[in-house]
Amino acid sequence: MITGEGAKGMCSPLVCRESAQYFPIPPAMVWIIRETAAMTPHGSDHDKVANATDTTANSMEMQWFPVNAHEAPEAFVIVAPLPAVVPEDVTIELGPSTLRISARLRSSGPRDYVLHEWEYGGYEREIEVPRDFGGGLEASLTNGQLVVRVMRGAFTQKVSAQPHRA
Repeated sequence: MITGEGAKGMCSPLVCRESAQYFPIPPAMVWIIRETAAMTPHGSDHDKVANATDTTANSMEMQWFPVNAHEAPEAFVIVAPLPAVVPEDVTIELGPSTLRISARLRSSGPRDYVLHEWEYGGYEREIEVPRDFGGGLEASLTNGQLVVRVMRGAFTQKVSAQPHRA
């Protein structure tokens, strides 16, 4: 226990094993000690997740995902579930008659799954675009749902985009 004026609430105690004395530790040092204690001989938990994600990304097959699509007066609209990714992970490419949607692997922490049917990203799907659509591209990703609008009009050039947050 730290005693003395100004010791309350300012620091955490550290005991010197040799002398059994208590020494105050500034709050910033407490954080460093906790972070260091969380590290293992093989690196931090963050390093383990990053390494597992890289290993999975390099060895996995991209995951197929379902879509719903319909023609609206102004656009061909595609709606797809993309769980566990953010807009920055997603790339949408419009070609002459196809739309390609892909998302990089987000995280693949080392876990002992009982049932493991999908990863956090690593998605890819190519969809045929009907004639008369290709005049532009709009996309948003909110709560794991991607909405892509391929605007009505003649295809003029390949377009690549990322969705925005709606």
